Amino acid sequence: MKFFYYCFYRLTNAYKVLDGKDPEIYARGIVTLCQSLNLLSLLSILFIINNSQYSIVFIGVLMMLNLIVNLFILTKKKYIELEERWKEENSKCRKTKLYLIWLYVIASIVTYMVMLSVMS
Repeated sequence: MKFFYYCFYRLTNAYKVLDGKDPEIYARGIVTLCQSLNLLSLLSILFIINNSQYSIVFIGVLMMLNLIVNLFILTKKKYIELEERWKEENSKCRKTKLYLIWLYVIASIVTYMVMLSVMS
């Protein structure tokens, strides 16, 4: 969970520079998308074993449930707590973690695309 909190914190900071009002909405969306793609990738293994496919409705329901959970967990109040926690972070460590966040986002998308191609 700490990793997702850190992703939320850093993405909120990035969007705060681009758009000053409600940047946590964008960060929450990206974190939710990556979490959902990871979950769908893992679930697709079960569907591959059973030689079946999941529907668009299944994908939509799973993503909406994940979004609803994140609406309650990744809030503006949580961002303020996280900002206080990581405000003294070393710049070298901060840069390394930023690369890991980008790697996570890209890997989530690529893994999901690979699993989709295997399923079809």
